[in-house]
Amino acid sequence: MKDTAPTTEEIKEVLHKFEALSFEELENLGFYHDNRKMTIKKQMTYILMSFADETNKERIWKYCKKIASYSHAPVTLKEYHRMAPFAEDKDIIDVILKGLEDNMYPFSDGKSKVEPIQGYYYAIATISQSSYRRADIITLLQKLAEYFKNNIPNDVFVLKRNMDVLKKNYPDLGDIEL
Repeated sequence: MKDTAPTTEEIKEVLHKFEALSFEELENLGFYHDNRKMTIKKQMTYILMSFADETNKERIWKYCKKIASYSHAPVTLKEYHRMAPFAEDKDIIDVILKGLEDNMYPFSDGKSKVEPIQGYYYAIATISQSSYRRADIITLLQKLAEYFKNNIPNDVFVLKRNMDVLKKNYPDLGDIEL
């Protein structure tokens, strides 16, 4: 069976179960062995799928599955380049820009459950390598840099690494003040 994009109802149902049920209950239901449910559970999946429409939903879902599959934020140039195939897809870039504009850093709500954030940094890596809407991307990256400096200064290094690793091929990233 083809893994099609989840419906809004499916996303809400899965997220509700992750919030309402204990680890053991989720384990007994097989959630932790279901890649689809684990992808849906990721914060960036919810954010990005919220901005998808019927024309791009399947491509956004494919992108979400890809970024949800990584175990850590990108570190090496090779890891950043994983996002190059997505960087020129205008729909994906539009959705990431909307998602990040509305959710500067969606992991700081104080909840006790740990949220994997690697997808967030892969989304940043994706837009950083795109020429589409470049001025909007640079503006957003500067806003994110300011947000990080003012709100989560201990995590600035991960955002800075994005700029440092990619600025050779994208010199305008070197202008982002971190």
